[in-house]
Amino acid sequence: MGDLERFMKMTGVTDETAAAAIGVSRPYVTRLRQGKRTPSLALALKIEAWSGGKVAVAGLSKPSAEGRNSA
Repeated sequence: MGDLERFMKMTGVTDETAAAAIGVSRPYVTRLRQGKRTPSLALALKIEAWSGGKVAVAGLSKPSAEGRNSA
């Protein structure tokens, strides 16, 4: 579970509420929460500010390709 998902579950924030607060669509928040998308730095900073620092920019970035097979 990622930082964003953890924060949203802890605070009872819905995808719709988060989307309105940070200015993106609900489906995009869903993909962010599920780790299927990585936000831009500007959006990550906005999420960090909106969450009062509970969701750090570093917690929103995908892990590096370390451990993946190179093709």
